[in-house]
Amino acid sequence: MPDYNATKSLWRPKSEMTSRFPFMLAAQFLFAAMLCVIWALGFAGRSLGTAIAFGLFMGLFQ
Repeated sequence: MPDYNATKSLWRPKSEMTSRFPFMLAAQFLFAAMLCVIWALGFAGRSLGTAIAFGLFMGLFQ
């Protein structure tokens, strides 16, 4: 916590961050849903290697 207190002026106030939290949750849900759709339409039923490659590739977007 001392690092946060030392740089407190660089961050948004807590009230502003909590007001944007629902949008962050919605964006994460949308991203997860799109990953599932992409997997189901293009990669499902293939080998374990394909699954690992898909996971690594999609991890680049996080």
